[in-house]
Amino acid sequence: MNENKLTRLAIFSRLFIIFLQFLSNLIIPDHDARVFQYLRSPQHNETYVFLSVNYILKGFIRWDAEYFMHIAKYGYTYENTLAFFPLYPYLSRTIVNICELLFYGATIDTSLIITFTLLNIMFLCLSVKLLYKLTKVYFNEDIAYKTTILFIFNPASIFFSAPYSESFFCYLTLETIYRCTILLQKYSKSNSNFHYNDTSALFFISLSTIVRSNGLLNIGFLIYTITCIFLTYFPKNSVNRFMYILKFICIFSISILVCVLPFALYQIYCFQKFCRDFELDLPEEIILYASENNLVLPGQFKIFNQTWCYSKIPLAYSYVQDHYWNVGFLQYYQLKQIPNFLLAFPSLYIVIHNSIRHIKINISNFSNLFNLKEVDVNNRTNCANRFFNFSLNVFVIHALFLSVFCLLFIHVQVFTRMICSASPLFYWYCAFYWINGRKRFIKLFFDCYFFIGTVMFCNFLPWT
Repeated sequence: MNENKLTRLAIFSRLFIIFLQFLSNLIIPDHDARVFQYLRSPQHNETYVFLSVNYILKGFIRWDAEYFMHIAKYGYTYENTLAFFPLYPYLSRTIVNICELLFYGATIDTSLIITFTLLNIMFLCLSVKLLYKLTKVYFNEDIAYKTTILFIFNPASIFFSAPYSESFFCYLTLETIYRCTILLQKYSKSNSNFHYNDTSALFFISLSTIVRSNGLLNIGFLIYTITCIFLTYFPKNSVNRFMYILKFICIFSISILVCVLPFALYQIYCFQKFCRDFELDLPEEIILYASENNLVLPGQFKIFNQTWCYSKIPLAYSYVQDHYWNVGFLQYYQLKQIPNFLLAFPSLYIVIHNSIRHIKINISNFSNLFNLKEVDVNNRTNCANRFFNFSLNVFVIHALFLSVFCLLFIHVQVFTRMICSASPLFYWYCAFYWINGRKRFIKLFFDCYFFIGTVMFCNFLPWT
């Protein structure tokens, strides 16, 4: 009953955001941000209905959404687009191609923005159900309900609605976590025989690594789960140890390989596309835009001679982030970036402050980090400390890593949307504040980012 109610609320929240961005975009003139913008198609042959839909939704195509629209429409035609992973835009383009008849009379631009919007709503609804189920495993129904409401109206809601990969990535991450949690529950009760169903998380982790770069961190949840099972049931009989260790190494190695393979294949694709010379077959407007904006085209290695192509492990992603967005160790620590640090502060404070509190409460028991009996979700502490239960260790480590990495290496304001799409712990801590008399603080934080973020984003104001 609650799941259906929450799903309806999630759909309503997206309809409200669509209305809010349309109204804001209508009233407030767009800021000239002087950033990358994909090439729009002429709309003179578009039907009135699709023309209207495009007009209503066009406020979503801002900042990184421009890149996703470009990739879905043209593919990887510029080197700077390589920072945006392929599964999300290519899935949208595939759906548009399959449903061509449904989009009869629409330009490719309108077809894509409709598809992106509907996909985001679908993945949000799926994430709502997963987060509710996952939270019930660790807490109770009341906390699960409050947590999911917070998720629906989270501070990064505009990024869960616009053509960004947050909604899709969030769904894949929650699927991964939920399946790993069920696996921990299963083996905490008995040493069951390993079944192929136990590897189902691999599929979702693999997909997440070609949706966002931090999908690689999702491998950690599976590694932790496998390690817990292995160490808890390590045989006392030395005769059986060799085969047991061999089985563990095989499962561990194959799991890592399967998870990393899609990411590796994408990097190989990037290398083949931009580190070789071949004849260009691109629309004239794409080549002209590259010339006007000094963008690197594929198949032109002799001309551009990119340095990352000479690396022992040529990773396009890290090079593009550094070269085009100045992403690197402490490179964001400038006086002019203080507003962006303030923008990220509430989310960073919630995660870091409560994670440190969790570590202080559980530090004496950390030697049992991989003991299934200790991390069993049913082994709960008293009501006051349920949000700092020892079983949440893996989430704390994951969230703290993201926090420190964002603080030191990337554009810090990205942390809010990153943590909102990557960790249920953020919502659990917010629910903890809600239940313990800090609801006004949480409501103010969420409402401000929900409303102000939507208004600023859709007018190309600094909200990225």
